[in-house]
Amino acid sequence: MLRPTLFRHPDPIRRLEADSRQFLAQQLADYASDADRNDLQLIVDASNASGAREVGEILDHQARVRLYQGR
Repeated sequence: MLRPTLFRHPDPIRRLEADSRQFLAQQLADYASDADRNDLQLIVDASNASGAREVGEILDHQARVRLYQGR
């Protein structure tokens, strides 16, 4: 007999990382104006912090989406 089970991510660490990245992307999306986003990109590019690469990747992705949407 099969019991219904809730979906559980097989690797809770990867799920936490995905949730953290999604939260970061939401926070970065609040930088709505191009000037704000450009300033943030310059700060990220100049940074040597470990999270700077991830922030840069998210900003690049959001910029491509905005370009595609014609904002």
